[in-house]
Amino acid sequence: MRLKKRLTMKKPKGECPNTIYEVSKVVKNYKKRGIATILLTIPQIEELLEAADHQTAEENSTMKYRIVERKDIDKVLDVMKADYFEWTVTRNKLYYSENFNEEDALKGCEEFNKGLTVTEGSRYFRIISNRHGQLHCMGFIVKEGHKKFKEGDLLHAASWAAPARNFARGNLYDDSFKTAGRVRWTGIG
Repeated sequence: MRLKKRLTMKKPKGECPNTIYEVSKVVKNYKKRGIATILLTIPQIEELLEAADHQTAEENSTMKYRIVERKDIDKVLDVMKADYFEWTVTRNKLYYSENFNEEDALKGCEEFNKGLTVTEGSRYFRIISNRHGQLHCMGFIVKEGHKKFKEGDLLHAASWAAPARNFARGNLYDDSFKTAGRVRWTGIG
């Protein structure tokens, strides 16, 4: 009776109804309490849910998603390279013109540019910088959209392996990240 009552409850305005989600929520709740049967047995309900998930996955596979491409990621790397050049060469020329050695600065820029690489994970692209043999995670780019983020969202690095998931620092397809100062040579922040 409780299951029936929960499934027929109206959801608050603003949320779209999703009975599969509701059923799975109820099943999890009953499993926690150790109850094995609700009109149907738990395995039967799980089997129904899996069939429904498989069906929705087939429907979603026909939809077109934007794919993050390497040329789009290169835009972020180019902004990092330009910011490093501005930080090392242009500023030092301006403020330390007497002791400034342009050859060394350009050599450092070339080293920095060679050290920037991108690795692909299951959910994110990781931007890595290799400075003087030391690897640094500069940030992450979302591969495929999910609950909180869209494809191409730029995320700050919380650690080597994971991004900070509080909010996106910009998006590849919205060129505001170039001028907003979110992407610097030190990373996405």
